Amino acid sequence: MRRECPILSQAAIAFFGSLSVAQMCFISSDYKPELTRLAEERKVKAEADKNSQLDRLMRDTDVSDAGPSRRGGNPFGPHPRNEREDM
Repeated sequence: MRRECPILSQAAIAFFGSLSVAQMCFISSDYKPELTRLAEERKVKAEADKNSQLDRLMRDTDVSDAGPSRRGGNPFGPHPRNEREDM
């Protein structure tokens, strides 16, 4: 049968209590500010990547403000619709 030592139990309780307090101090003073800074950097980088990809997409698709009707162009291509070979 195992006997419990009350002094050791009290010391363990005090130790783990102090450890818990130290953990909370570390989280609030060191870990959390670093974590928030990294999250903000990640958010800024993701926004920059998103804008870069959108710019690349706009360049690749050659989207402009003037549609075919405003440019006076034919929406079916350089030839009138009835002169295309695929008809």
